[in-house]
Amino acid sequence: MDFRQLLNHWPGIFQNIPTVLFSRVADRTGKGIRTAPRDALLGSHSNGNSGAIFGFHRGMDTLGAAIGPTASFGFTTLLPE
Repeated sequence: MDFRQLLNHWPGIFQNIPTVLFSRVADRTGKGIRTAPRDALLGSHSNGNSGAIFGFHRGMDTLGAAIGPTASFGFTTLLPE
């Protein structure tokens, strides 16, 4: 579990302005630290076809976002306890 995932839940638990502000700033900072190196790594392996690389990455991200909740629902339905 990374730092961003922990901070995402703070505004719901600690409902005051400084905590919400801190958690949002830390969340955006964590995203910026993670996104730039990933994009640089994808771009360095594109061999002139960066559209296909970034499109494939986006497609797999979307597919994972669809399959994850579906699998979770399936497992909780089949294995209720």
